[in-house]
Amino acid sequence: MDKGDHTMTTEEHLAGFMRYLSVLDGLAPTSVAVYLRLVREFFLWMAGNDSSRPVNELTRQEVARYLEWCFYRGNGNQTRHTKLTALRRFSRYLRYEGRISQDITADVPKPKIRKRFIQKFTWEEHRAFFRAIDRDKEKGLRDIVILILAGFCGL
Repeated sequence: MDKGDHTMTTEEHLAGFMRYLSVLDGLAPTSVAVYLRLVREFFLWMAGNDSSRPVNELTRQEVARYLEWCFYRGNGNQTRHTKLTALRRFSRYLRYEGRISQDITADVPKPKIRKRFIQKFTWEEHRAFFRAIDRDKEKGLRDIVILILAGFCGL
């Protein structure tokens, strides 16, 4: 599967990755720039650990160690999840180009993302809304209907 990886620089791989994201995935230029920055950070980390080598020799363990390094740098779950997503897309690009035979990010666990739920109003707060509306006024009935709709739509 080696298509001259020993002669291709990281920047040449990233240029191909940029075209892949732009043309085949149809991502916006800002998204492409973020993914390029994150993959470039991975390669800088590799170079800092004296692990610079052709992309066809990258391993899952290196990706896992990189995410662990990100954790100890203070990156939260959402940030590490985004970095893993960028590396997954890069791995998909390398497979598409025939540079690697298997996904280097397979079986690397995704950081858990805890979704924050919208705070709901209490029963007393709901009643206070309705008490604040004077239904005898011209627009009182309209305001009550708006609150009912808002309540059923997630307010």
